[in-house]
Amino acid sequence: QSSGKSTLLNTMFGLKFAVSAGRCTRGAFLQLVPVEPGSSKFDFVAVIDTEGLRAPELGLDKYRHDNELATLVLGLGDVTVINLKGENSAEIKDILQIVVHAFIRMKMANRMQDLRRRCIFVHQNVPAVGAKEKMMDQNCKMQEDLDKITREAAEGEKVASVRCFSDIISFDSDKDIFYMSDLWLGDPPMAP
Repeated sequence: QSSGKSTLLNTMFGLKFAVSAGRCTRGAFLQLVPVEPGSSKFDFVAVIDTEGLRAPELGLDKYRHDNELATLVLGLGDVTVINLKGENSAEIKDILQIVVHAFIRMKMANRMQDLRRRCIFVHQNVPAVGAKEKMMDQNCKMQEDLDKITREAAEGEKVASVRCFSDIISFDSDKDIFYMSDLWLGDPPMAP
């Protein structure tokens, strides 16, 4: 919640998803981004912005809601960008569990197809310039956590072939974890 997902997508793709302080996005919104002619076999990229997971106002219904939302979005996407606020991934373990379960469900539903899905983690609001180098230990810990969560989820789903996170989606902790400073600059704040 309130981690800057819409701002990140606006900055990455030059879009205009609604942004504000606090929780803003409710539901899921899609915008099409034209692809440079001749650069791809596709004419557009679909970018989906969703509300965050674990919204306290949903009460007990948040678990079902979060699982449905994650499964829908992860099922549609070829690339999933998971936005983390700050450097500490420990506080988002419950969100990672939801994401891992959704990835496993997608893998099970599409086990006859070799889908090329990818997962990218973006740590926003990390002030240090050399954060990636300084966070190597944290990246290893995050990889261990993802693998552990994946094993537990796979056991719960009775999927013996899945033992680590990269078994369900293309992920390399050296290449797929990014750190960036605040995306808002100036007064009033605006995306760079």
